[in-house]
Amino acid sequence: MNTFNLKKMTMELGNALSLERGFNPAPDSNDLKPLRDFTRWLNETPEAQEVLFMLGVEWPTVLDTRKKASEDRNTTNIKETTNGKSNM
Repeated sequence: MNTFNLKKMTMELGNALSLERGFNPAPDSNDLKPLRDFTRWLNETPEAQEVLFMLGVEWPTVLDTRKKASEDRNTTNIKETTNGKSNM
């Protein structure tokens, strides 16, 4: 199943609105407040993230990114050790 990264698309939407349409991205501006509120809500609501996942939609969080980076490092370390190289 193909996945769609909603977080990336939301960030691109905010950037395009700011850069191309003149929306004010400042935190005290109301221009992008609904987008900020939606992002904050999804970041803080694991139940919504789970439903999105079931629908094939990604909403990566900081913990997901750190976990993936850690897994990538562990895989690299295992490959280096297996090939007779020390990772130290």
